[in-house]
Amino acid sequence: MPPKNTSPASLLALTFAGLAVACSSKASSQEDDGDFQSAAQELAVSQNVIAPGEQVAATSSSVPAADPAYPLCHPHLFARSFLYTAALNYHVALFLGDMDLLLAGGPRMEGDTTRTWTYTGPAGNSAELTLTKSAPGVFSVAASVAAAGSSNFVTVVTGNVDRSNVQDIKKSFLFDLDKLHRVLPASAGDQSAGQFAIDIERTVSASGADRKRTVTYTLTNFVPVYGDPHGPRSGDIDFVEEPGVGGAMLYSTSLVFFCPDNPSNLSADSTVYARWYVSGSSGTATVAGRADALATGGQFASGDTWIGLTCRSVSLAQATADAGATVLDNGYWMMKEEASDGTTVVGSSIGDTQTGDPACDPALGAVTDLSDNANDPTLPATLPATGAFPGQF
Repeated sequence: MPPKNTSPASLLALTFAGLAVACSSKASSQEDDGDFQSAAQELAVSQNVIAPGEQVAATSSSVPAADPAYPLCHPHLFARSFLYTAALNYHVALFLGDMDLLLAGGPRMEGDTTRTWTYTGPAGNSAELTLTKSAPGVFSVAASVAAAGSSNFVTVVTGNVDRSNVQDIKKSFLFDLDKLHRVLPASAGDQSAGQFAIDIERTVSASGADRKRTVTYTLTNFVPVYGDPHGPRSGDIDFVEEPGVGGAMLYSTSLVFFCPDNPSNLSADSTVYARWYVSGSSGTATVAGRADALATGGQFASGDTWIGLTCRSVSLAQATADAGATVLDNGYWMMKEEASDGTTVVGSSIGDTQTGDPACDPALGAVTDLSDNANDPTLPATLPATGAFPGQF
């Protein structure tokens, strides 16, 4: 996660540090302002995506650098997926996390179908949020920024909110960090760049609790605030979670692998498929997780595939405590390079002998073999509608 002292030049960081609100208000129309307010508040609903259990190798400090399971080499097949979910959560929060504060001053009315909130921060930089209603519960969203002394607002966030069915809420946003930094230059230490889009669907129970969440991130030359030695990322992260039941994540991206030797920084194609599920009663519940990964191209020999597997089984309390942090406890970790005929060129594995931490839960499939291709994974192109994890609705 980004260091806590990071101070990126973001929409909210610049607008809310000692916020001074400048709002004008026309007479309120008879349009359903509650509908606008509900749509606006939906922007601030948590979008966090965390896939537990695939971050780093077990006993990584004991793995020599020449080993395929060395954590600075191919295990970041998994680490990148986790780090990027964390980084994207962070960046969404920069744009939308304090949206309830943005809305506190009340909107400026612009006809029956549009509301605009305009704010100026203490340094003179301004932010503007506009919602436009196209149907009951359906809105387009635009957020813009202007530098101090300028009235030229540049749109840095666009999107849609659909609350026409309050038990099936849909949202989509595009965040443009390049445009943001052209208006408000990045502060020292902020290396963020590129664009990322997010599509969200929340299925809500009658009580108002989330029954199911699906999230898709699309990255375009994206660099997080703290930078990335692997270079900009372009790819997709698909996520589904059913609270208290389980979840799955599919991460497909271009990636510059550090090893084998890659002096030309060639980019390979990689996919990670992570799944987890909850079992047992509330007091003794456990989470079993598994992630499979494949990589081809780049500096890898033509026809060869790098294949990775990691498994984890811990208490639900431990998994909850680990969310957003580095997890050092995996039951099993395997990495191999496989030739086109299915034979293993090189590979290694690490097992965790900790009592009560089984290697791989059989409910998530057969364990990939280190020495042959008998149980090699077949990763989906999209998240399965059913069967991704035990108990999936």
